[in-house]
Amino acid sequence: MLVKGDLVRVPQSSILTSTDDGWHMRRLKTSEYGVVLSCSDDKCKILLNGGEWEVKIKDVKLQERGNVH
Repeated sequence: MLVKGDLVRVPQSSILTSTDDGWHMRRLKTSEYGVVLSCSDDKCKILLNGGEWEVKIKDVKLQERGNVH
């Protein structure tokens, strides 16, 4: 279970959505790291590159101590 503040990796080709200024969708070209803001049953809201994005929880990988590049 992911909790607020967890460091996560979002793999390449994951689809992110944002409702900040309208509706935006983005597909990652490379893996990126973010911080969990909140989670529901099927989606997580993460802070990624200075913006808040939603991503399917199945695409989010928890980064444990020692696994960060």
